[in-house]
Amino acid sequence: MASDIHNPHDKLFKHLLGEKENAASCLQSNLPQSVVSHLDMETLEVLQASFIDAQYVQSEAYLLISVVIGGSAGFVYV
Repeated sequence: MASDIHNPHDKLFKHLLGEKENAASCLQSNLPQSVVSHLDMETLEVLQASFIDAQYVQSEAYLLISVVIGGSAGFVYV
């Protein structure tokens, strides 16, 4: 059937956590407080999940989040 949904769990997860507020809540709920305390949640931004790494290899994260960590730009890969 043409309208079948493939990987509904993945699509739901990516859709829900694609929202800034939901992504921030997920990080705050699942990371240790000692890590969360270094994240500037005001700078959090959900990015496109495919990227080229330092060795020029195409990679894909389940979810890629840009956030200032301890005063420096950083990323969280989920």
